[in-house]
Amino acid sequence: SDISGQIVPAVTDQNGQYVIAGLSPVNDYIVTASAVYYPIMYYNGQSSEMTANRVDLSDGDINGIDFKMDTGHVIQGVVYIENSNTTASEGLWVNIWSENTQTGGDIPTDRNGRYQMTGLDPTATDYVITIRKKGYMAAYYGNNNDSNSMNDTVYSVEDASKISATPLQMAVNRNVILREGLTISGIILNEGAPVSGIHIEAWSDNTNGWDVDISKATLTNGANYKLSGLPPGEYYVQIHPLYYQDDSYRVNLLHTDIDNIYFSLKDLENMICGTVSGLETGKNAQISAWSAGTGFNKTIVLTGTGDDILYTITQVKPSSDYRVKFSGSGYPIQVYKNQTNENKANLITVSEGIVSGIDFEVNSGTQMISGTITFPGSAIPGDIAWIDAFSPSTGSNGSAKVVLLEDRTANFKIKGLKKAEDFTVVAWGLQYQEQYYDKQTDAAKATYVNTADD
Repeated sequence: SDISGQIVPAVTDQNGQYVIAGLSPVNDYIVTASAVYYPIMYYNGQSSEMTANRVDLSDGDINGIDFKMDTGHVIQGVVYIENSNTTASEGLWVNIWSENTQTGGDIPTDRNGRYQMTGLDPTATDYVITIRKKGYMAAYYGNNNDSNSMNDTVYSVEDASKISATPLQMAVNRNVILREGLTISGIILNEGAPVSGIHIEAWSDNTNGWDVDISKATLTNGANYKLSGLPPGEYYVQIHPLYYQDDSYRVNLLHTDIDNIYFSLKDLENMICGTVSGLETGKNAQISAWSAGTGFNKTIVLTGTGDDILYTITQVKPSSDYRVKFSGSGYPIQVYKNQTNENKANLITVSEGIVSGIDFEVNSGTQMISGTITFPGSAIPGDIAWIDAFSPSTGSNGSAKVVLLEDRTANFKIKGLKKAEDFTVVAWGLQYQEQYYDKQTDAAKATYVNTADD
């Protein structure tokens, strides 16, 4: 009811009777009935809220608000395994979908292998029935327009029939027989030994046959991967290892399994190179390159010599969205090119060969933040706390570590910072809650520390 704002449910008993109690005396109640595998029904025999008859309780209780559940338009059938004598087990999912009306979905088989999807769009004429089960070919309903309902299974989506749903009394069984497909297997090797964790897939453009597996470190029947349930056709078998080269084969899968498709992982050959200027003698820093698109991430460590340092990040995965970052204690974070915010970085394309000129010129700051850490009364000598400082406007950052020796306090100094008005300073420990300056637990409420004043 819009007037009272009430939404009150009830459940029918074994005789289908129900009572909805506790309602206000208003005149605009909409009453609906719904059940699993039945479309929602509105009183009185309507299919939408707009056409529903309102129920008036202004004069008291009312009886006789009855419903006759209707499945609406349905598609149904039986799923078999290998032949027409063996029905599928309970819980095998059947997909029924109309692309034009974006209606349908998935429905499980019952213990007799039967499926029935109700409440389908009566105007749709392009429902496709699809069944996928690991180890079996993807199967589709394809009506060959004869009287035999057991020979209407096809194994290519291009041969699938586009059908309409019908009222229950007119429904015919759309039976589908699942059959084991062919297999492609072999070994994925790294330095001559089987390697685990490599994603491999096979895909056929002409049949839509597809399967995926993850390689294992041990062999089973002479293979460490197996792609199964594939209908005959031409397949692209591909691997996309994150830290090795992509590789693929084109395989013609005809009448028998193929068990000799071998991949030997190949090192990546691309590089990102540049120069770091200004890194002081003995200071450590990191150069990181990463691609959000591929998930590739690699970091190298540099040690300052007082001179320009040439760096190379080797074995980089091809991608068009690399960001490269310099970071080091006492130095501002810098993202190529001359940015402190990663979102403003120049994106670098790595395709083939060497990408050079990714240079960084760095300078340590001359400013310092110092203070005192007060440990709680429960602290004991040897407890450790860290203090971090970061300025988003300059990328300048630094940290300090303090160890409690006696009493409850310890002093800290963070050196090498740039001049900035927006340093956030946070203290933390493994057994202590983070605390931002000044006495805040929320970073948004932290008081900035200003190092811009001499």
